[in-house]
Amino acid sequence: MFVPGKSPALTKSIQAGAALASPPRVARTTLNFDNARRMFLADSEKRTKPRTVEEYTRLLHRHFSFDNPLENIDPYQLVNILDKLKFTPSKQQHAFVAIRTMMNWCWKRGYIETSPAPSLTFRQTPAAV
Repeated sequence: MFVPGKSPALTKSIQAGAALASPPRVARTTLNFDNARRMFLADSEKRTKPRTVEEYTRLLHRHFSFDNPLENIDPYQLVNILDKLKFTPSKQQHAFVAIRTMMNWCWKRGYIETSPAPSLTFRQTPAAV
């Protein structure tokens, strides 16, 4: 691209800067947790077995309730909830899978920048006393 009145080196510099500039950010719509959960469960009905949707519904309503917008949920909040289930490892694992699946679904659709569901592993059987 030729820029009249500019030296070729400056023209290349302008082109390089334009090529490296990040695209303008699109403002996200603020989505609260309840609406995201409702949308996730509605979408899940179309692509998963009815029993799976029932489990997601039960787990997400029983263990996860947030009043703040979806993008304000952080990993510490989720870990805090999951840590309360540590004496029932099976419930803990199932609740984690449900929230991780929902948060990844939100991330893939652009509702959140990153999924707050951390990579966690849980003990499957209680430690021997």
